[in-house]
Amino acid sequence: MEETRRLVEKHFGKNQRECFNSYTKPFNHRLYHARYHFQEVQRLLKEEIDEKLPDKSIVELLLVEADSFQPIFLKIEAHMIACAQSIHSITDIFSHATYYALGLNLGQKPLNDQNINFKNVIKSINEERFLTIRNKMNELLENNLYKTLESLVTQGKHRGLPEPTIVIETEKNIKPYNLQFSKFNFRDKKHSEYEFQELLSPAYAMTSQMVVRCGILINEALSSCN
Repeated sequence: MEETRRLVEKHFGKNQRECFNSYTKPFNHRLYHARYHFQEVQRLLKEEIDEKLPDKSIVELLLVEADSFQPIFLKIEAHMIACAQSIHSITDIFSHATYYALGLNLGQKPLNDQNINFKNVIKSINEERFLTIRNKMNELLENNLYKTLESLVTQGKHRGLPEPTIVIETEKNIKPYNLQFSKFNFRDKKHSEYEFQELLSPAYAMTSQMVVRCGILINEALSSCN
């Protein structure tokens, strides 16, 4: 990150470095928040369900003792939602950092601040020397799993998130329960139920990998400029 700061200042000046730098701290915070909320879901499931299953059935824990489990599930639900929102916000904060790192605000048609987001920054990257960065960002944008996460979080902003649920599994050879986001419709597209880990774990991994790779590409592109 320090090398990127140096290169941004070298090519675009101190003020541009300060604009870029203002997004690095919140960006790192979102990475931490996403990991924290994910791990808290795992911890609560382990302590409140998994470790009690040898002595009680899943039906007893979730249904018979529903009143006592409800406050626990509200915590699980809150961490699920916060994890999804944190992963999604990583891309928007990263797009702001990229926007200033590449000097896109210095062009003839800079974006209004409220329009700086992942999609619009990708569209704004047109210089040939920066196309590898755009292509890498676009890989994530077009990924079906990321699209599901984006739809889920956007749905949550305006209409409420799809309800997280714990589904009791009846087959003996699989895990006795499944934590998932309920199915939902968003902009005329139907999204099926998604298991918590199957959605958020790879979404976090893909987003983190995109950020790391694009960071390298940004440094390479700026280093090659005269």
